[in-house]
Amino acid sequence: MRQVEINSQSMEEYRKQLEQLGASFDLVARRIVTQEANLGWKKVKQLTPVGKHPNPVEFTITRGEKAGKKVRFYTKIKLVGGTMRRGWEKMLTSKAGPKWVSGYANNVRYALYVNSGHAIKNTKSGPIKGYYPGQHMLEKSTDYVKRSLPSLFQDEINRLKRKTGF
Repeated sequence: MRQVEINSQSMEEYRKQLEQLGASFDLVARRIVTQEANLGWKKVKQLTPVGKHPNPVEFTITRGEKAGKKVRFYTKIKLVGGTMRRGWEKMLTSKAGPKWVSGYANNVRYALYVNSGHAIKNTKSGPIKGYYPGQHMLEKSTDYVKRSLPSLFQDEINRLKRKTGF
């Protein structure tokens, strides 16, 4: 799960603007954190790659008597992919001490390996044959949310101004 931190100077300026409008900082903070998590969740889903399952399936046997033999066959089932993309879940917004927290997570077992990258081995204890680079979906979505925070704050101030007649 990823969290986004904002600097305290910006937050203090935002708090002062809210006080001038007579708004509850706690309620507004919850709304912003929820919007932030929703924005990150949508972005991370967009950035998550979807597996491609070719038909026909082709591979070369690497062990046993038939090692080196090329195999090719068609499947009746059309595999689609997208398990990891569908695995993203939004967390509920809740209060943890003085902070409001929310986020998103993925419980698909290989999501961390796709995000961060991993070594490639032929066997569990064998030598490393290569490295699969990470896609860094979480980091990219967090950066996207950080860049969007000022506009989320400004949108909320504008919403409150319209609501209160300022």
